[in-house]
Amino acid sequence: MNNQEAFNNTWRFHVVEGNPLGYDEDQSGCVYINEDGLRCAIGCQLPDRLAEKAQRIGNPSVYSVIAEVQEIRDLFADSSTSFLTTLQNTHDSVAQAEEMSVVTDYSDPKGMWLENRATRAYDPKLTPRENLEACYRILAESFNLEIPGN
Repeated sequence: MNNQEAFNNTWRFHVVEGNPLGYDEDQSGCVYINEDGLRCAIGCQLPDRLAEKAQRIGNPSVYSVIAEVQEIRDLFADSSTSFLTTLQNTHDSVAQAEEMSVVTDYSDPKGMWLENRATRAYDPKLTPRENLEACYRILAESFNLEIPGN
């Protein structure tokens, strides 16, 4: 799967279908998958078996999961680690903001924080879904990706 395909899958799962973000209050963090079926930006692209395997690793960074699980590495062979990390960080930040009403961070393609752009994108007057969509649009622009359906 390449960057565009991975973005399309996440966009469809969280923005179009409106599935809840993979944040677990009990774990105080984002999850690849949990018992309630919540999934993060990477977990929503994995079959249940692989999402559960990624979760058992201890909820590490997407970079660690790709490094440790060959099947996941193969699935994302045509995606850049930089993109996947940025996608995950964007999801995590919006999920945390929903939970705590605070924006923490977002990443750009080089791994530098885009706090100013993200802070401008995150608007407390918008719904969590509208905020997620705005932040995913920034991510798409940063990686020269198309928004599905546009």
